[in-house]
Amino acid sequence: MHLYRGCGATVPDTFQNELANLMMETKWKVAKHNDNLGTKADKGKSVMSFQVYEKVCSLMMESEDDEYIFDQCFLTLDWNLIAQSDNVVHSHMNQLAWRDDSLFYYMLRSKGDQEGTLSTQPWHIYANPYALHICHVLALAREILANPTVTRGSNLFKRLDPYQKFSNDLRKYLEDNETAFNNLGLDIDEIGSHSSRKGAAIYCSTGSTISPSMTSICLRTGWSMGYVKEKYINYKKAGNQYNMLVE
Repeated sequence: MHLYRGCGATVPDTFQNELANLMMETKWKVAKHNDNLGTKADKGKSVMSFQVYEKVCSLMMESEDDEYIFDQCFLTLDWNLIAQSDNVVHSHMNQLAWRDDSLFYYMLRSKGDQEGTLSTQPWHIYANPYALHICHVLALAREILANPTVTRGSNLFKRLDPYQKFSNDLRKYLEDNETAFNNLGLDIDEIGSHSSRKGAAIYCSTGSTISPSMTSICLRTGWSMGYVKEKYINYKKAGNQYNMLVE
């Protein structure tokens, strides 16, 4: 299908139908094979639950290693934006602003907006005075105080490879505190840097009986809703200003 599209050729209906049937049959065989072996169908990393997210942030905040100031800031930004790690890695100070009671983050490009048409639409992030270990505003302040040169209009994370560093540090933290995470029912081998995006999206949609609308969640995460929906449905009023404080 990619070859057809790349060549600008029309996909024959017969071929498309045969390919769809082949893929369905293949998925059925794989599912049956996994069922016989008792293995999970999903080979990717598992979801980082809110409890695990809280525990990681708490341990990072308590650490005397200054390097974990970066990790906590990276993780809390990743969780609050429900963004792809690529967006967090390339965060720039010019994308941040403070308005009224919230931190504004301007997403210049996202998975669902490759052209940057929503770059003037701010993503709101609120402070959490009840749970300081998961408060991104505090984590951001600590990162800026530890690296004051970022205020001169540079990348927020001034490291050679922020994503790789965060991935390595997260793995090390899980290993160093494996018992604590096992007590939460977590297999540390199933958690990776992408787990926080999965966990944040699930917590946002099911962590409360009055969760945001699915439209707001899809817009926040950059998930596609279809051409017509994305053209006519946009953030209005409180759609991007939902705040779930944890006491």
